[in-house]
Amino acid sequence: MLVAAEPGHHGVSATEPGPIVGRSRADLERDFEQRAHEQGVTVLRGHRVTAIDQGPDGVEVTTQGPDGTGHFTAEYAVGADGARSTVRELLDFAEHTHPATVSALLGLARPTDPDGMPYGWHRTPRGWPVAGVNPYGHSRFITIDVRGCRSPRTTGRPT
Repeated sequence: MLVAAEPGHHGVSATEPGPIVGRSRADLERDFEQRAHEQGVTVLRGHRVTAIDQGPDGVEVTTQGPDGTGHFTAEYAVGADGARSTVRELLDFAEHTHPATVSALLGLARPTDPDGMPYGWHRTPRGWPVAGVNPYGHSRFITIDVRGCRSPRTTGRPT
């Protein structure tokens, strides 16, 4: 079995800010990867799926990675690659989406005074600013604006 991770994703940062709700993404990714290894899964970082061919006895996945093109076969493939899924697009799966009702922005910054930053979720009349403060590196800041969608979903950039 094989998992291909998108380029630029090189594993889990040991200094990611703590969880805002539940557990941190870093902890979840480490746990998922450990379970995958225990089941005999090979995880390839820095690879992008470029083709998927379904046959009667399984599936062939083609990837592009640091060492060039790779071809892998398996009984099945699982596409868990997010809202703008390459797997869904390659296999022409139906997309059941709804118009956006909020806008959100995420950014990483190094605060000059991390101890003075308010951690967690903070409700305002317009939505929530969320701070995941990391005193050892980049902190994660998110704004969720509940007044409606402010940009096209496909670009991720304000208009």
